[in-house]
Amino acid sequence: MFMIRHVAEANLKTKYYVMLQQINSYEDGNSNGSNIKNNSIKVLIYKLLKKLMELFVNATSQMILTIDLFSS
Repeated sequence: MFMIRHVAEANLKTKYYVMLQQINSYEDGNSNGSNIKNNSIKVLIYKLLKKLMELFVNATSQMILTIDLFSS
């Protein structure tokens, strides 16, 4: 069960980092060369999304750990 938890956490964190890189690229400017930092509402939405993803990863990691503890 420990190995399953490790794989699940690694998979979740990989997906999180890929999405985080996409959000950072949008914050820095998209492929059209237009920079969205001038639009403060979009920046706030991206920062909120980034924080929500961090909270989701932490909560899911804790849930996986709890399931692992109760199943052993």
